[in-house]
Amino acid sequence: MKTNVVIAFLVMVAILGHVAAWRARPPVAACGTDFPVFYAGAKLLGTPQLYSPQAVQAIMQKEAGCTGPASAFIRLPYFAALVWPLTLFPMTVAFAIWRVALVAAEIGFVASFRNHWKWALLACVWSHGLAWDFDNGQDTSFLLLWIAAAAALMSRRRDFAAGICFSLCAAKFHLMILLPLLLIARNLRSVAAGAVAGGTVLLAASFAVAGWSWPWQFVAAISSPNIDPYPTMEHNLRGTVAGWLPLEIILGITVAATVWYICRRAPLPVALSSVVAGGVLVGHHLTVSDSALLIFPCLVLALECLSWAIRIWAILLISPLAAVHYRIPALDHLPDIALLGLVYFLGWCAIRPERFRFRNAA
Repeated sequence: MKTNVVIAFLVMVAILGHVAAWRARPPVAACGTDFPVFYAGAKLLGTPQLYSPQAVQAIMQKEAGCTGPASAFIRLPYFAALVWPLTLFPMTVAFAIWRVALVAAEIGFVASFRNHWKWALLACVWSHGLAWDFDNGQDTSFLLLWIAAAAALMSRRRDFAAGICFSLCAAKFHLMILLPLLLIARNLRSVAAGAVAGGTVLLAASFAVAGWSWPWQFVAAISSPNIDPYPTMEHNLRGTVAGWLPLEIILGITVAATVWYICRRAPLPVALSSVVAGGVLVGHHLTVSDSALLIFPCLVLALECLSWAIRIWAILLISPLAAVHYRIPALDHLPDIALLGLVYFLGWCAIRPERFRFRNAA
């Protein structure tokens, strides 16, 4: 009972803090957020200018009264098609609906932890990345929901449906780039079939709404240096090594190898956690909101691991302490170094399973 009271108190403090911060935001804070880019991309759907930064910025200037040099649509065309119904509303109304949808996704994510939902709720309301996701109108909350749903479905042996959930992460496929390691290492053929089926539908939808030339336009859009104004400040391997590509590749290979070994030896929840954590590290493009993806693996590790070292490590990575580097520049890359260390440590634990066992081994 005392624990529930403390959790409820901390949740209320976090929510009131978010409300106070929201009310203090100046109107110009909406400039530079991501949803107006999604909105503009949806308006350009069916035209050859879907991936034109100038066309996107022109719509943003008209609808929101502001824009930015990094404002460019860099999602697959199917994503623009999903956002298109919101273009039937003014941008301010559409943005409000989008935020309601983000909250709904977060509630679904919390509910997926069933008996542990209170801890999931506490982690979400205190997450700096998730707050950024809401404020900025990003879509990381949806990815959290799809990953949690896939994990829940796999635990119930509904592997094909789980694969379809994984395919919905295609909006940010670069953050799930290590998922094939899990599917191959565990021989999850039905999950892979669901992922391929879902991905095929999304790819077909992309060609249906954007024609045959969009892949080249998409590659050109994501290759633009404008989408990463401050690449060395990203909290992944790219930022950790200050943009030095050879070292980033070397570390990326070691992370992938470690995740492969974890997928071979560790219980399924831990293996999936390593895939998500490793994906955040090796994903070449990362936003502040994307760090919210760590809520899933860190919650799983904190709830499932018998090793206190791993549990404390995971909790710290999603606690408010993980955001202290925004106030102390000298600690800027401490969270990504800590995440890299956790992945390596999980790999070491998989080598010595007799010393570091996990609950609910699969």
